[in-house]
Amino acid sequence: MYHPKRTLTKLFLSALLLTAAFAVTTCTHPPGGRIPRSPECVYVPDPPENPPEDPFVADQDDDGLNEQQRLDFIRRGVAATIQIRSRRYSAKNGYSFHSGSGVFIDDSHVLTAEHVVRDTVDRYAILRRLVSGGLNIGYLRTERITIVATNAEHDVALLRVHSPPEMAYPLPTARNWTPQHDELLWQFGVRTGWSRGRVVRQVPDNLPVSTHGLVEMRILGQAGDSGGPVLNVRGEIVGLVLRGNTEAGRQFFVPIDTALQAVGR
Repeated sequence: MYHPKRTLTKLFLSALLLTAAFAVTTCTHPPGGRIPRSPECVYVPDPPENPPEDPFVADQDDDGLNEQQRLDFIRRGVAATIQIRSRRYSAKNGYSFHSGSGVFIDDSHVLTAEHVVRDTVDRYAILRRLVSGGLNIGYLRTERITIVATNAEHDVALLRVHSPPEMAYPLPTARNWTPQHDELLWQFGVRTGWSRGRVVRQVPDNLPVSTHGLVEMRILGQAGDSGGPVLNVRGEIVGLVLRGNTEAGRQFFVPIDTALQAVGR
């Protein structure tokens, strides 16, 4: 016997299953094609509510790059920089949630500021890529994090991100790097996105302040950028952001040699 309602129900369920299958097997990539090293059927852009503004509209500094080279530079910096989400617990305040930055130094290890993961009960990484023609950052996927080593004195931590090696986007490190006054550098972080500025000085070790031994630079930064990389114009990591003064437009970072030695690398 023909039952119209049953037939409609079967058609509806079949359409629903086909839609679900399509959603699972369809790949979405940013406009202009796939990002290098991004695997198939993984990338699902999810731009943040407040995408970073293009910092070069009023910036006349010559970095020696043309428009396409600069976009590629930013794409690599964003892909190497992860967002670290963590949860802390205290008997007084209960659970609290925090966010910071980190950077891949090889296919499975990330450097960050020690205070980003200090006293955390759990933590995970959000892998990111540049999307929407180059001015938005999309979320790629989340992965578990294991703390490998920490150094509270230098405020540096080494983490293992449990993602497939092909998902990592490590950057080279500038070993034996010495800061030069007025040198042009880039910063990448989960709050600012990206910005660039110039070296002011390396703070002397004999100063009784929390920034001694760090490099000071004039650059845009925000809370949440801690642990993000500082790059030279060749795209090499020269340091990690540890702290800053947003009102004064100053950031302080630990040189990469010091950071690596602090965690036994």
